[in-house]
Amino acid sequence: MLTALMLAAFTFNTAENLPIGLLELIAESLRVSVPTVGLLVTGYGVTVAAASVPLAHVMRGVAGRTCQQGLTPARASRPAYRSRARRAGAQPPHG
Repeated sequence: MLTALMLAAFTFNTAENLPIGLLELIAESLRVSVPTVGLLVTGYGVTVAAASVPLAHVMRGVAGRTCQQGLTPARASRPAYRSRARRAGAQPPHG
């Protein structure tokens, strides 16, 4: 269990901090200045910070299983999820 938590924390932190190290590449790819991309990444961070506490407050009374069931159709609609599910022999939920 501890290993799973460690890997989840590592993955989350890597995904959240990776754009900071790639600002120049992102700016070049989007053909905008580095400060503009920095502002974009900062805007994302501020949005996540501002939305996380109210969202956690709203969701605290909802059972975890209910949240998971609510997300399943969204995941099942993604092509990569469907192909992985087919390879594993599972069928995505129908609804």
